[in-house]
Amino acid sequence: MNPEGDARVATPLNLLVISDLHLGGGIGGPIAPSVDALNSELVSFLRHYTVVWRDGRPWRLVINGDMVDFLAVLLRPQGQATDPEDATYGLGAREDAAEAKMLAVITQHRPVFDALAGFVASGSEIAVVIGNHDAEFHFRGVQARFLQAVAEGLPEGHPGDIHRSVIFHPWFFFEDGVAWIEHGHQYDPYCSFTDVLEPATNAREIDPNVGSALVRYVMNQLATDIGDTYADGFWAHLRFAASQGVRGGLAVLAGYLGMVRKLIDFWRHRHPEHLALRRARSRRRMIVLARRFQLPLRRLAWVRKQWRPPVVNELGRLVRAIMLDRLLVLLVAPVLLLSPFFTPWEWLPVVLILCGGLLGTGLREALRARETPDPRAAMSAVSRRLRAALRVPVVVFGHTHSAAAERHDARGGYFNTGTWAAHGPAKAPFTHVMIERTPTGVEARLLRWVDGESRSAE
Repeated sequence: MNPEGDARVATPLNLLVISDLHLGGGIGGPIAPSVDALNSELVSFLRHYTVVWRDGRPWRLVINGDMVDFLAVLLRPQGQATDPEDATYGLGAREDAAEAKMLAVITQHRPVFDALAGFVASGSEIAVVIGNHDAEFHFRGVQARFLQAVAEGLPEGHPGDIHRSVIFHPWFFFEDGVAWIEHGHQYDPYCSFTDVLEPATNAREIDPNVGSALVRYVMNQLATDIGDTYADGFWAHLRFAASQGVRGGLAVLAGYLGMVRKLIDFWRHRHPEHLALRRARSRRRMIVLARRFQLPLRRLAWVRKQWRPPVVNELGRLVRAIMLDRLLVLLVAPVLLLSPFFTPWEWLPVVLILCGGLLGTGLREALRARETPDPRAAMSAVSRRLRAALRVPVVVFGHTHSAAAERHDARGGYFNTGTWAAHGPAKAPFTHVMIERTPTGVEARLLRWVDGESRSAE
């Protein structure tokens, strides 16, 4: 199997783009996953477009990242744990762990995989763009499990090659003159990877980032979803921890400390030899992508420069991102304020100056502006640059769970597919983008699947 296999980009298909399905989210965790509505609506959607084509053209379904939520699948090790943390926080991001998670997701969402099989059996195709919650698709063994699950649903005697009908894309899907489609987490420094083509620096385990660590060490351990409070700030996080009671608050603290330990340990062990090997592997994959999509290598290199480097790459950015500096100031400030009251008179001036200096420095650092955890503005801005540089009418991202349609001009603009899974009343699920070929070019629309049909969501 070739993860950079033939994309058949010249095939004149219409495009359906969905993202952020988060299949498997909640498996094994304290919150029972709600799968019935997701399975039902997704199967209905797939079956509809299995038989309903436009202008006689089959579809290419682009699943634009976070199809499977490997991060939110909580499985305990069977037998001796490979990693000591697995027993406490669940299986991590290694290939063998991801394969076990993939099998659990297939079992829970079997109707979806059967519907995907029917979709490709009808003559349409699937392009799976890898996101940050399903970065484990980087591993070939995980891709093989997924493809096998789809193949098992194909009708008996189906002559097609599943490896040509379902293609994995490690970074983006591109069709010249039509669209650039990318999950978008590379423009979010809390969820980005140093190199999306090689997200496993040591080639064995997917690199952690703040987003993935927050899910594994905190959210997966709680009987509540804190995703909507992620960007609410330091005091909101403290209020949330306090609202969990003594036991729950201690669990939040333990998970937070585990997250801090993991991220700082990752920062400390970014060995130059591993980074050099990763750059070499990535360079080879870049050359393959440039040839496959007939894009100049320098243009792909330019797109890479638009990425936001992960906060985990720099200690100062990391400390501010996880609010460790503010927590330390909160803990140390009382000691500094009380120290003069327990200081001999002759040492008081020195202690006052020292404590005042330390407190002032700490407060100054703690009050420095954080990098925003909301990448929507950055993604909107970069979409204009991508449209111009790649000469495509349509740019599509996902990741934010917030559907958007920004018309830049008569030719097209920027679209965000939003989310297929339900994430609270403020973010309507089942949104998608349809890109159809017309005699004068392409037409892109933001739609929502409601009552068995796609309706305008603009």
